[in-house]
Amino acid sequence: MRRCRRLEVLAAPQCISLQALFEDAWDLPALRELNLFGCRHLNGVHLGAVLAGCPELVSLNVNGCWGIGALHLARERTAGRAGAPPAGAG
Repeated sequence: MRRCRRLEVLAAPQCISLQALFEDAWDLPALRELNLFGCRHLNGVHLGAVLAGCPELVSLNVNGCWGIGALHLARERTAGRAGAPPAGAG
């Protein structure tokens, strides 16, 4: 994935072989949409770190990803973005 620095949309819906996301492989500064719908075996352990490598991400679909229970993103990801709640809100 390191060579895909201009990639804006990545869709891998219902990819049953996808089980892990390796955080050191993700450097996608232009990625805006990530669709992992139905990746039932995906492990969300590294998802937060992976998303840190995608600073422009505005859409994430993990619906049906049974291995992902909760995701906590750092507040810095939304601070200063148009339409984002101010830090400390909510």
